[in-house]
Amino acid sequence: MRPAATRAFKALGQRLRELREARGESQEEAADRAGLSSKTLQDFERGVTNPTFSSILAVAQAYEVSLGELFRDL
Repeated sequence: MRPAATRAFKALGQRLRELREARGESQEEAADRAGLSSKTLQDFERGVTNPTFSSILAVAQAYEVSLGELFRDL
């Protein structure tokens, strides 16, 4: 993976963690609401996997934020 992509995935992962924690949810709770496994969400938050668009959309809907809000300041 290219360095720019790695930085972007890590920044997105941090944003996902911030949004989840702001909601007071565990990874398991958030993953369940998004229809993902907790391992998948954990990998997204750590920035070690490349999320699909459908997964990003599912997380945004579960967190009740727009895609714009999800990617704000990244």
